[in-house]
Amino acid sequence: ERNRISEIYKKTVGGSQSDWKIAVIEADKILDQLLKQKGFAGSSLGERLKNMVPADLPEVYEDIWEAHKIRNRIVHEPDFEINQNEARQIVAIYDKAIKKL
Repeated sequence: ERNRISEIYKKTVGGSQSDWKIAVIEADKILDQLLKQKGFAGSSLGERLKNMVPADLPEVYEDIWEAHKIRNRIVHEPDFEINQNEARQIVAIYDKAIKKL
């Protein structure tokens, strides 16, 4: 997982808005796969997060929810915009959550 996150971080260095959006979506997928492997119930990351308690992801649970909401806006709102700094911060939140698991 660490190598995959490093590759995702690279997409937030330079690149374009579409690269930054892809980085957020990919980080979201990694967290989702990891939660699935850890046995958290649900058919999507949103459902898995709902089935968790904040103590399952200490210090980042609320941040992950916010990051996931942004990911959903990227996927469902074609005009949604994100800047490079936001993308980096969001990927960092996913990274922190992945480390906690």
